[in-house]
Amino acid sequence: MTTASTLLLLTLILSPLQTEQAKGDSGERDAAAVALLQNSAEAMKKSEVVRYDVELRASGWLKEFVPDVEGTVTIGNQSKWEIDRFHCRVRIMDKDGKTTEREAGSNGDVYFLVDPDTKTAYEDMDPLVLGPDSRAIQRAVMSAFASPEPFKEELSSKSITLGKPEEIAGVQCDRVDVAIQGRKDSWYIARSDSLPRRVVRLIVREGNEGTIDMTLRSLVVDPQLDRDPFTLRVPEGYRKTNEFPE
Repeated sequence: MTTASTLLLLTLILSPLQTEQAKGDSGERDAAAVALLQNSAEAMKKSEVVRYDVELRASGWLKEFVPDVEGTVTIGNQSKWEIDRFHCRVRIMDKDGKTTEREAGSNGDVYFLVDPDTKTAYEDMDPLVLGPDSRAIQRAVMSAFASPEPFKEELSSKSITLGKPEEIAGVQCDRVDVAIQGRKDSWYIARSDSLPRRVVRLIVREGNEGTIDMTLRSLVVDPQLDRDPFTLRVPEGYRKTNEFPE
């Protein structure tokens, strides 16, 4: 299957028109659940930079299309171009067990990718410079931290309810379930600082459930940085180009 065909298939699969109504879409807006999302949104606005370790896993029918991702991510506020500032070092593990290591990021103007396999640093204004692993890389970035209006879409949902509290990576969290556009997202909000530690996205297709589960560990707000993490640093001996990776 060609790359274009694969992207078309993913677009059809993930389109709200192809998914069934997510479980829990009752049309209820629980005041306490709404308040938790609002408080979390305000807490995220106050943080200029956040760093965390991420673990992302897919299940069900989505396992075929969404690779596992692990690594460390640093996120800053969006630029005036509405582009997230981020830097990540991740390991991407596909369904066949192949592992790929990538360093990538954006300063809010240009994107970059550092490929240790080819000793090449790619940089361009087009996010396609992130290469074939672009989707996996960007899934590791919790964009709510960079957004000037975190949870804007979620807070407009007709269904926002409380779920069962849970401890995530050693942090006690409250759970908020949001039904939106044919899916259900479960957000786990830390009681200690009102910041998210996990989100589980449920999508039902033709009666089959699939989830994307993203967990954050060792989250640090406004960490001490010895350099700008959102600007490309070309390692010694690497070639720099604005071509796109194959």
